[in-house]
This record gives sequence, structure tokens and C-alpha cells, in this order.
Amino acid sequence: MIAYQQNDAIFRGIEGEVAYDFNNGLTSTFLADHVRGKLRNKGGDLARIPADRVGLRIQQTFNLGLDAQVELWRVQQQNHIADYETKNIRLQLAQCRFNLSRATFQQRLHPVYACG
Repeated sequence: MIAYQQNDAIFRGIEGEVAYDFNNGLTSTFLADHVRGKLRNKGGDLARIPADRVGLRIQQTFNLGLDAQVELWRVQQQNHIADYETKNIRLQLAQCRFNLSRATFQQRLHPVYACG
């Protein structure tokens, strides 16, 4: 059994997105995020910190009540892990979403492709 103890930590991260709206209701968005967590005094990596991700979202608005989007994500391998954690594998994820007025239908596909 592993007992974790609370301690002071430093978190650093950044996330962002850049979108371009085409004239026909089509929007393309590039997304990315990065988080890093370390213990302040001991300097070790924190547990359960997500790996870096980059993604692409394509969204089409058909009318005021209907739109659809597809997201593709590339999740990098996490190399900064805490003691007793195992490295994750790199993943490529996909998600499809359809919005009709106030109802949302979505399908997540995890993973589309995994590599070690």
C-alpha cells in the first residue's frame, strides 16, 4: 500500500486555442495544453498530472439550432511521473458531437490509435 502525504507544490501550465471562422459556418480550432507539478521542497514530480495534449476541432454550424463538431487529440507520453506511477502511452483520441437546439448527442472513441 502507498500512503501519499500532502505537501507544498508548485504548478505551472499553459493552455491555448487559436480558431479561424470560415464564411460558411465552418470553424477550425487548434488546441493545446501543458501542466507540470513538482513538490516545492523535495523537488519530486507530483502524481496524476496529465500529459501534454494538442488537438484539432472542426465545427460546422448548419443553422441556429444545429451544429456538429469533431475533435482529434494527440496525448503525449508522460515522462515526469511520481514514484510508484507508471508511464502512460501516447494516444490519439477522437470525439464527435452533434448539438440540436438544447439537446446534445456525443460519441467518444478512446483510443483511436495508441503507440508505446
